[in-house]
Amino acid sequence: MQLEGLKHRVLVVTGGFITGKEKNLFETIRRQFIQLKNTKSNWYEMMVKFIALEPILLFNRALKKSKNVKLQKALSQTSTNESPELTEVILATLLENESIPYDLVSVNNLYSDKSAIKKLNQCDTVFLSTTFFKDFSELIPVIEKLNLPNNKIIVGGPLTQMFDELWPKTEHVDLIVKGYGEFAVRDIANWIKSDFKDDSVFSTEQAYKKNGIVFYEASQPNSTSLDSLQEANWDIVESYHDMTFNKIHYESVRGCPYRCSFCNYPYLFNDKTFRYKSATKIADYWLGLSLKKPDVIINCLDSLFTMPRKRLKELCEILIEKKFTGKWICYARSEDLADLSICHLMQDAGCIQVNIGLESGSEEILKNMNKGCSVEENKKAILNCKSIQLTTVCSLIVGFPGETKDTLDQTFNLLEETKPDFYFLAPFSTRIQNIPILSEKNKEKFGIWVDTNPYSIAPYWSHSSMDCSEVGEHVLRIQRKIMKNKISLNAFCTYTAMDNVSSNDYDELLDLQAKAVTNKNFVFIFFDITIYFFKNRIQKGLIHDSIITNNSV
Repeated sequence: MQLEGLKHRVLVVTGGFITGKEKNLFETIRRQFIQLKNTKSNWYEMMVKFIALEPILLFNRALKKSKNVKLQKALSQTSTNESPELTEVILATLLENESIPYDLVSVNNLYSDKSAIKKLNQCDTVFLSTTFFKDFSELIPVIEKLNLPNNKIIVGGPLTQMFDELWPKTEHVDLIVKGYGEFAVRDIANWIKSDFKDDSVFSTEQAYKKNGIVFYEASQPNSTSLDSLQEANWDIVESYHDMTFNKIHYESVRGCPYRCSFCNYPYLFNDKTFRYKSATKIADYWLGLSLKKPDVIINCLDSLFTMPRKRLKELCEILIEKKFTGKWICYARSEDLADLSICHLMQDAGCIQVNIGLESGSEEILKNMNKGCSVEENKKAILNCKSIQLTTVCSLIVGFPGETKDTLDQTFNLLEETKPDFYFLAPFSTRIQNIPILSEKNKEKFGIWVDTNPYSIAPYWSHSSMDCSEVGEHVLRIQRKIMKNKISLNAFCTYTAMDNVSSNDYDELLDLQAKAVTNKNFVFIFFDITIYFFKNRIQKGLIHDSIITNNSV
């Protein structure tokens, strides 16, 4: 809303709808209800959330009963100076360059902080990032909350690309930006400065109209280099919030040279080309940060930081030579970490944690995923990292096409043999429509049926070896065995300890986790009965929705 004496002002809104950072349990539940009210065919989604709840409830109960003050303190520590999202910093930097005033809020602030609403009322333009939104059931209520008479709402980020063909008709969104948002800000800034009168920028071949909304496809870099992208100026945001941030989010890659069949990352920016910043560009930025913050922790958000390997080696060598004092965390592929010399080099350069997409312990499933790595490489990667105490966080998918109880047992056996430090179990999801596994060829090959539902984080699916109603039982079975046998720490329960847990604390946490799931027959019975209820509801939904889909074809 434009105020007297104020020409134009932009409200930058980032973050997710439900993040675990809500001010209390009531607020979390309230947002869950808001989201569920906007979902469709949501029994699988409810199951997915429910199976994640069991270990958290059991672990927190065991932690409280343990009276272990040291562990309680370690796991309850959340920094009051928690770093803002990288998107917030980038947009603030770009708006500063364009001399446009702005305010910064998170989605969480909108629902819990009256000052955020005051800022909304003082701005006539909203930049809403969808980076951490999972589907329209989360996005739509936020857009409705942001909508004011006469303000302009501009939406960008991954969701605009993921659900391009399914975007709903809404009167509240004025512009949707697809692709490299950095390259669109100047054009949008000129539109704002013209009092929203100069629409010529959106009448080019880069723009089109659909359902009454203007879609703008931002330009792309002219080469595979991302060195020309605007770096985030954290000084600006620290000054705005009047606080310092020791954990800095960083991005150096767009796209991916691999084509894992479950992943949409290679296509997120309306661009199938793998692009990346040079080692010298990254090193210069990191070394500059460490001069101001000697103990800085850099959180690399790239889905694949260890590629190209030549760049990785060059970066590590520069950081070692220049005596980089900070630490860093990254995502890595197992075939890179299967080389012990690479693990040593990364650690010497300051790496303290690697996130590895193991996905499965079955050779057959990895092949179905087009993962491009083997079970043996996965095994070597974890064992190499553990041999030098480089923290490993592993993610796994349950229910991928071809999955059976036998393949899941192979995944458990891999974990039992290698014992990664932390693990995530993720039920297979088909919410993203353009992933390779959902191609017509793969649908026919694996007997895949999916519900095209952009209003749920977990649409219904089935394939020839499993359907989504069966996933809950498999996840509960595996995670109970992992926790009871002290194999790995459940990352949902212990994520606050990931960056700095000591070896002594780690062993105590494993013991605590095992106690949490030992002799809990009543709790298990409650969850098993509830999962059985969800299973029946999902099966009815699968029959109903698949009949409707088949009749509409």
